[in-house]
Amino acid sequence: MAYGLQTFDGNGVDNNTGIVRILALGTFTVGQEQSNSASFALPSGYRMDYVFQSHQATGGTATRRLITISGGTISLSATGDGDFSAGTQNAMAGYFLLYARV
Repeated sequence: MAYGLQTFDGNGVDNNTGIVRILALGTFTVGQEQSNSASFALPSGYRMDYVFQSHQATGGTATRRLITISGGTISLSATGDGDFSAGTQNAMAGYFLLYARV
């Protein structure tokens, strides 16, 4: 291989898939500044995580939301405008993709 990155497992077998496979649990849409919660069936031994894609051109106000995940449940709630701690983001309208990870 002239270019790129290769990875190998403990037996020396190439395990670089190029694209990381995920187990998608579901999706849902939220509006600007909307609080919400959703539950998904989570396989044993996995934890839930998310990817958020905004479909809003700008952030609008400085309102933020707190994202909390517990087991197979994700909860979105309002938080202070100056709260930039872990688990917070701008409360823009968009789509959540929930997936399981080890």
